Amino acid sequence: MERLAAAADRAAAAAEREAAAADRFSAGLDELTGVFRRGTGEMSVIGEIDRSRRSGRTMVLAIIDVDGLKAVNDSEGHASGDALLRDAAAAIVSTMRSYDITLRWGGDEFVCALSETTLGVAADRISTIRAVLETRRAGASITAGLAELADGDSFGSLLARADDALYAAKRDRETRPRPNL
Repeated sequence: MERLAAAADRAAAAAEREAAAADRFSAGLDELTGVFRRGTGEMSVIGEIDRSRRSGRTMVLAIIDVDGLKAVNDSEGHASGDALLRDAAAAIVSTMRSYDITLRWGGDEFVCALSETTLGVAADRISTIRAVLETRRAGASITAGLAELADGDSFGSLLARADDALYAAKRDRETRPRPNL
């Protein structure tokens, strides 16, 4: 009887450890979108920067902004805005490789670390994300800024360059001539 009780105790303890591990993992995920939260994701990106440096391989950081989220929230309600964010996250994750890192950076922004990738390949990936998002939600769009890891970059400096590229892309979209409809 004692052996059976001890075996049952070990099984219960193992189940509790598995549940605790699942809780720790999900604690680092954004509840709305299912991608990493900012803090957990930032630590993962810093680890990826270190790995890229050790291996001598390229890495691109992308900042992706969901266009028009405030307008959706204002006109259709926050539930619709939340659905837009979930659709954007799903479009991003579905086009990323399993080892690429995606995190929710702010209200309408995501940051992605793409290992062993060039700026050209990353730009193609952003185009694919745009297309996937459009199929999930007609009229939805994103704007992105990209920066390739350079010697001496910290997470902060790499993020700042990607952010500058994002704002340049936004300015470019605003100044581009619109077709007559």
